[in-house]
Amino acid sequence: MNGIDTGTVVYDVQKKEIIVNFLEDEGIKKDIKAHLSKEHVFLIPESNVIDDFRKEKGFPKDNLTFFQLALCELYINTGVWVEW
Repeated sequence: MNGIDTGTVVYDVQKKEIIVNFLEDEGIKKDIKAHLSKEHVFLIPESNVIDDFRKEKGFPKDNLTFFQLALCELYINTGVWVEW
């Protein structure tokens, strides 16, 4: 498949559960799960000013915002590229 592995990462809002599907590479799946299951310090914007934010600790499964912010950091922490 051109050296590119594809899969999905889905957040179930009602169950607060993250589902990772990567059939071709268990290593990638493991890396993604590890990143999305640890606690993060998220920078939450308060306005459109670049340095106007608050810090919040939490897990990506806590809410959709934390999940999306953790996906933004996925490449930096795992080398896995995400397209949305």
